[in-house]
Amino acid sequence: MKLLLAVAALITLAAAPTPQAADQAAIREFKTILWPRAYAQGDVALLDRLLADDFQSIDGDGVVTDKAGELAWLRTKAPDPTGRSFRYVIERLDFVTPDTAIVSGTGYVGTLRDGKPAAMTYKSSNVLVKRGGLWRAVGSHVSGAKPTTSP
Repeated sequence: MKLLLAVAALITLAAAPTPQAADQAAIREFKTILWPRAYAQGDVALLDRLLADDFQSIDGDGVVTDKAGELAWLRTKAPDPTGRSFRYVIERLDFVTPDTAIVSGTGYVGTLRDGKPAAMTYKSSNVLVKRGGLWRAVGSHVSGAKPTTSP
């Protein structure tokens, strides 16, 4: 009976997700769902929760923006047009420490302009830190934005 209980305990432990697996899932949701939603819907409160107070972004032109600047810009941004599609593909996700991760990949943006499909891709990398049990972005770099033939 003790052997059966020991085997059952090992199976339960093996089936339980590792803390890193849970963090990977949270980061994937952060980067592919929540962050794009904040920008698409102009949700300043959501973006405020996602960005750390010491957040800094560098765009493809080398312009540096802090959290306050990013939130101010989002407050004035027009909502995304109807028919816009967005997809972010994570190509790399590495943990530097249990509470620090680097995520990078490609964003695919599709829109309709004058009734015709138009699309753009870009590359980005982000540094995320886990503070108070929540993942937050401290750094973002976007570059390589270019038009493409399909979203």
